[in-house]
Amino acid sequence: MAILNVGLFRMSLLDFDGQARQFSFESSVLTVGNIAAETVTHDALVASIQAVTLGTIDFHEMVADRHSIRPRVFAGVAAAQVSIEWVVTYIDDVTTEVQNVRIPTADLTIDALLAAGSHLWDPTFATWVTFTTDFEAHVLSAAGNGVTLQQVAFLQ
Repeated sequence: MAILNVGLFRMSLLDFDGQARQFSFESSVLTVGNIAAETVTHDALVASIQAVTLGTIDFHEMVADRHSIRPRVFAGVAAAQVSIEWVVTYIDDVTTEVQNVRIPTADLTIDALLAAGSHLWDPTFATWVTFTTDFEAHVLSAAGNGVTLQQVAFLQ
């Protein structure tokens, strides 16, 4: 069995009741040559996730870089629940394999974020554009390839 060295973006959000939920994406392996650039894209993705969720950060980390928030600070909004999630669907740019990740504590109060009459993000909304840019700059597929964001949906 081969050992596969992969990079990882991992984050955990706390909801109003203090429940935590982790999620992760594959990303570039950190090296001396790319750590500064990867930290920039990592931090941008953290900010984009914070912009569309109500929870507070428990921690976020990269393979060689972990930021823990201690003591843990519960979300201040009762609507911040780990069971209310964004489902992010993205595709491997080479293999076309579709992958999904769930991000807890979705902020459903951002009126213009969802397309009218839909549970999908509106791709013309500025938050979509920012999130897509940050996501695609930092996340890799399970095969190590670049990805293209397909949709973000409220899990109903």
